[in-house]
Amino acid sequence: MKPKKMIYVLLYRNTPTYAARTVNTLFASFINNIWSNILI
Repeated sequence: MKPKKMIYVLLYRNTPTYAARTVNTLFASFINNIWSNILI
């Protein structure tokens, strides 16, 4: 399993509400964008 996917799964499982999941998804996307910029 890829680390990036792992982060999404962990965030998704640990949040009870859809709203919280949305926030976490946006946050995860933000983190992924930062990582992409670092790796490039």
